[in-house]
Parts: sequence; structure tokens; C-alpha cells
Amino acid sequence: MILSTSESVNLMRHSHGRNHFQLRWGSEEKHADTWENVVLFSRQRTPEWIAEHTERLRSLAWSRPFPNAITNLVYPVLASS
Repeated sequence: MILSTSESVNLMRHSHGRNHFQLRWGSEEKHADTWENVVLFSRQRTPEWIAEHTERLRSLAWSRPFPNAITNLVYPVLASS
């Protein structure tokens, strides 16, 4: 599992450097925009489907599995190896 930018910022609030990094990282993530353009321009999905799908995703809230930032960072690395 990966932390959302807002979850990471809340966990890192005490550290200016880490908080700033998380904000920058989140703003650079363009995968969702790329995915949307690919499915839209390939005509695999309609703009209406994308809007409904986006709304469904936004209605779901993800909870971090561990209480501290370092565990949430290290766990996915170790679990995937």
C-alpha cells in the first residue's frame, strides 16, 4: 500500500524538509492524468465513464495501515521483495 500525499503530509508535518518533499512528490505525480488521456484518446472509455470512475475513487478513503511514517514507507518495499 502506498500513502496518499495528504496522508504523508500529515505524518511528516513535524519535519519541514520531509513535508516539502511529500508535497513536491505529490504535485509531480502525473500518472492519473496520463491514464485519463490514454483511455480517452484511444476511445476505450467515454468522458462520462471517466467522470463517474473518478467520482467513485474520490468517494473512497484509504486508511494507513501503520501509525508511523517510517513503517508505512518501509513495509511496501519489504513486502514486495
